[in-house]
Amino acid sequence: MQILLYVFLLTSIQGMSIDIAVDKGQVSSGESIAIDEDSTYVGDILVKNNDAVIKGNVRGDVAVKEGYLKLKGKVRGDVALMNSKYDISGVINDGLISINSCGKVSGIIKGDVVLIGGGLNLDSAAIVEGDVSVIAGDYHKSDFAQLEGKEQISASNGFARWVADLFSNIFKGVGGLKTVILPASATNLNSVLLGFIFIALLYGAGLGCLYAFPKWQRRSRLQVERYFWKMLLTGVIFRVAAFAAVLIFVISVIGLIIIPFYILFWIFIALMAIPQTALWLGAKIKAWWKIKTSSQILQYSLGFVFLYLLTILALIFSLFGESIIAVVRILKVLGFLVIFVGITLGRGAIIYQIFFPKEARALD
Repeated sequence: MQILLYVFLLTSIQGMSIDIAVDKGQVSSGESIAIDEDSTYVGDILVKNNDAVIKGNVRGDVAVKEGYLKLKGKVRGDVALMNSKYDISGVINDGLISINSCGKVSGIIKGDVVLIGGGLNLDSAAIVEGDVSVIAGDYHKSDFAQLEGKEQISASNGFARWVADLFSNIFKGVGGLKTVILPASATNLNSVLLGFIFIALLYGAGLGCLYAFPKWQRRSRLQVERYFWKMLLTGVIFRVAAFAAVLIFVISVIGLIIIPFYILFWIFIALMAIPQTALWLGAKIKAWWKIKTSSQILQYSLGFVFLYLLTILALIFSLFGESIIAVVRILKVLGFLVIFVGITLGRGAIIYQIFFPKEARALD
């Protein structure tokens, strides 16, 4: 089960297509799976983008990604679901893990139940012999449902649900809060709306930093304009040094004390870096389009939209499903490269200003 779940979760989170060598006693399929009432299948079942209807017995584990599971029979192992729907009225001998999936349980689960995003409804006929852990998601339990273990519901369920949606269903973040990449499978309108909300929050955070630290932002923009490659190299060095610092802090005693302050410093740099490249790009766009205005908000907005344009297009095109999946994948890769370079450049300008303040002030 551990290997099956590892492959299942890895491919799901990364938005990659599944290409698994099937061992004896395991079926991996993009086709629908049906096991009749009087049938018994020995081995694991992994289904992607399709239905699994199990009325008989499975002596192994069952994993469904972006599909539908109807279980009326018995699974001797675990059941794992990702971005799927399900109706479980049969028996699961071990546990159930549901990630960004929605469904109903009216059968028997002899192990633990874990919900991470999505929704779970334990109706009046449900019996859970283990614990129910809700890390994120909408959980409802009928007063008549039998739970023999404990209910563990995260106190920060609302925030955790947002994080689960963000990283497991919509985005794959690389290199900090600003890097947004969409898996090609994101076809849910609500998920796309969350994506736009996230980008809007980044826009607002950058705008806030622009007005909270006007001198820093002005100097950093001038540094980007005059010393582009120098600032980019500084940003790359900062990324490498930041990773090395985390490793040092983790293995040292004093690092445990420093880590909270280091995290605050990293967040400060991450937020301060948002306007830098946006302002620089906005100035270029103003010159190209011959826009005559001195508005910093307009300049920042033009640059920000340009920086995230490919990611925004990927969000929109992802609504059209599998028909243009190749276009979405190309957009998300190109969008990542644009954002990665842009944000690295902005971080470099801020870091350089912190460590070389005299040079930065000389630009005024």
